[in-house]
Amino acid sequence: MPNQGMDPLLKDWIQVIQWSVAIVGGLIAAGVAIYQLRANTKQRERELRFKQAEAGKEILEELFRDDESKRALEMLDFKNNYFKNEKGEEFHVSSQDIPKALKNANEKEDARTVLIVRSFDALFYSLNLFEHFITVELTTEEDVSIPMEYYANRLAKNKSVYVEYIQNNTYPKALIFLNRFSDWRESRA
Repeated sequence: MPNQGMDPLLKDWIQVIQWSVAIVGGLIAAGVAIYQLRANTKQRERELRFKQAEAGKEILEELFRDDESKRALEMLDFKNNYFKNEKGEEFHVSSQDIPKALKNANEKEDARTVLIVRSFDALFYSLNLFEHFITVELTTEEDVSIPMEYYANRLAKNKSVYVEYIQNNTYPKALIFLNRFSDWRESRA
């Protein structure tokens, strides 16, 4: 008996079906891989965003933990108040005293001027760091805008004094940071 084997036409159809199944399976596998890649990317983006928010919270907390920076913010908050220096000496500081002290910062004629200058040095140093951290994407503007937008508004009331002081004391990123806030940018003071 002659070996009849499989019909060549049937064999061709089986091979086409196998290739079709393999192609469909490959496309499904590729689709699943793309879906998983997108899901992983979104998850990593959420994790990064969470870490940025945490970093923003931490740098704000550090600003408020630092006695000198906190004192500068309190000086901006209140028109008249009493503040103690590191020696425990208490000084009355009015809103008019701040521009005067910063304009005469190099003279440091009295302990109250020193207190004001040190406080604002610490604040502007922190603002300089805020901009650095935003630039390197450790945090975002959104994460530190509250309460810093409020303080930018307070600083804008004597903008020319603060700009001059910041420029003379090498806090260039502090100005970039403050320019993120419309009240500061639009101020003519």
